[in-house]
Amino acid sequence: IVRTFPSEYFFYKTSPPANRAILAAVRYLGVAAMVANGALYFNGYSAKSCRSVHLIPGIFELLLSLVIQAVFFLRTLDIAKRCRTALSVLIFAMIISIPLEAISVGLDREAIVFSTYLTDNGCQSRIREGTFNTAPVFYLARL
Repeated sequence: IVRTFPSEYFFYKTSPPANRAILAAVRYLGVAAMVANGALYFNGYSAKSCRSVHLIPGIFELLLSLVIQAVFFLRTLDIAKRCRTALSVLIFAMIISIPLEAISVGLDREAIVFSTYLTDNGCQSRIREGTFNTAPVFYLARL
């Protein structure tokens, strides 16, 4: 990440403000999602502290997915030359996919405190036993 700062700064400096915001959101939400996911594998989580943070990586991933979908939405509209049919189809797709993604991130999730030979009392979020697996719904809606 550090090696790309000079070229990233040049690219930001020459881009319009809206593009700067989108580029920053994609880059730094991705980093935040990775850091949040990795932080849950460190030591020292109690059941209570794990319950309070286990959804954070999923939320960052959801936010990142929404920003990427917005980029796709805008690029598709530009390619279609702002065609009303394309706009209608994209809005319909967003109306369907956003709630599905949001529901699948938090529905029937439980916090698990685990230990391995590398970590003691790490935290993990998983789908409750015997409930519908919402992960495929998230990734299908993301497509």
